[in-house]
Amino acid sequence: MKIGINAVLPHESPRQWAEDLAKRGFQASSFPVDYKASDALIHQYESMAKAYGITIAEVGIWLSPFVPDERQAKENQEACVHELELADMLHAGCCVNVSGAAGERWYGYYPENASEEMYQRNVAFAQYLLDTVKPKNTWYTLELMPWMLPDSAEVYLRLLWDVNRERMAVHFDPVNLVNSVEKVRNYQSYMENALRMLAPYIKSCHMKDFILGDKFTPDLVEVVPGQGYVDLKRYLELIKRVDPDMPVLFEHLKNWEEYEQALAYVKGISDER
Repeated sequence: MKIGINAVLPHESPRQWAEDLAKRGFQASSFPVDYKASDALIHQYESMAKAYGITIAEVGIWLSPFVPDERQAKENQEACVHELELADMLHAGCCVNVSGAAGERWYGYYPENASEEMYQRNVAFAQYLLDTVKPKNTWYTLELMPWMLPDSAEVYLRLLWDVNRERMAVHFDPVNLVNSVEKVRNYQSYMENALRMLAPYIKSCHMKDFILGDKFTPDLVEVVPGQGYVDLKRYLELIKRVDPDMPVLFEHLKNWEEYEQALAYVKGISDER
């Protein structure tokens, strides 16, 4: 596997970005700039990634194509096209977005997120995006999310079937499956079942750990891998079966110290016999 990070930490140049990753032992990353960067800067990051052996695992979008403001929705849809074009040019592992919330926040909960109408809009937009860009070197994926589609492996498989495009694939972040206390208690079985169902289509993964906070209602708190409930050793074993070279990215940590701590933990459990 190629362990990396989905984060852009402070750096002064593309060379320093790649050097900082490599010297700490990371082998993969999300791409640190978007399509609005100059061609020269994009090329510099691409060149430094190759020079330092950093796999570009993901190009992220993180824009809802369905925000209520029609002008903003159109801009977001155009950005999705350009980001997928960028991912294809970079031969990235995937181009990843969320399906799109029904309200203003791209990650927000809205009851309409789970409606059949929103599902069909997602199918149609994915088809439009893939038919427009026609990627040959990357895949378009949606991140599993707790309160927007796809929120389960079953829904993701239905989406793949209905989109019916060769370059539609899966981004796997199983912690995002957790949207109830039941799924906290039975996280391992939910994760393993989802992985078995989606394994043939997975192009990039996230690796996170979590605990429940002390609020009365369910309060998922991400922690440094190794400090929470997740059996990461088992997770890595299963991902390795899917693809020994799969990019697996840490995210949402505070600084280099926490990312290095996470990497040290993963190396430790990987070395266990």
